[in-house]
Amino acid sequence: MDGQYALDLCYAEDSTARVDLNVIATSGGDIVEVQGTAEGAAVPRSDVDSMIDLALEGVKERCAIQRSALDAAGVDLDALLIR
Repeated sequence: MDGQYALDLCYAEDSTARVDLNVIATSGGDIVEVQGTAEGAAVPRSDVDSMIDLALEGVKERCAIQRSALDAAGVDLDALLIR
């Protein structure tokens, strides 16, 4: 967005972004899926790497928030995870 990287764009922002990149990952940073499209000109690899790095930080933060909310509700997430 305007030369900056951003997470969780609303529709108005997403519709004007130079790149639409979706990253699915674990809280530990393991990537499950990456899907992206340059909306016009090609994007340098270094930009994509930076976007993925930002996305992984966002996933880590979001997972911590979700875990905290579950803990506050008395839910033992570890007991629910399939290992």
